[in-house]
Amino acid sequence: MDDLGQILDIAKQNLERDGELVPVLFVEGDARLVVALRNFGRTADDRAALLYALGQQLAYLRPRRVVLVNDAYIREGEPPVAGSLADYPDAREAIVVAALDADGCASALVLPYEREPSLEGLRFGFKAPPPFTGDSRTFLLEAFFDGCSPSRS
Repeated sequence: MDDLGQILDIAKQNLERDGELVPVLFVEGDARLVVALRNFGRTADDRAALLYALGQQLAYLRPRRVVLVNDAYIREGEPPVAGSLADYPDAREAIVVAALDADGCASALVLPYEREPSLEGLRFGFKAPPPFTGDSRTFLLEAFFDGCSPSRS
């Protein structure tokens, strides 16, 4: 699978061209598969449920690594108790590319951006992203692996 930097570059180009980013899950196992997540859900719980179900459906591939690319909201501080980060006025949009392997090794890239109506475009990297922690960027991918092996959950 391509490295995360290349995936992030392509996601940025797609967002600039289309004005939106369709979430995508790359699955690497006995075969490679790319899944467009058109109905990704609004909340983390909705998204985790979807990825758990996908893990169940794709367990036959014996996934070794998954990479999730999505347009997300990020913010400094505590995660929301309920709802969506989009509901917080200090949340910012970002492209997130997060990877998790079957052994639990996690990595991620986060590229914040702002929509610039006056420029009819986007401004990238306007501020440093919050520090990466495996828990905050890969818990959705953990749900995928939990679906692959229900004894894990």
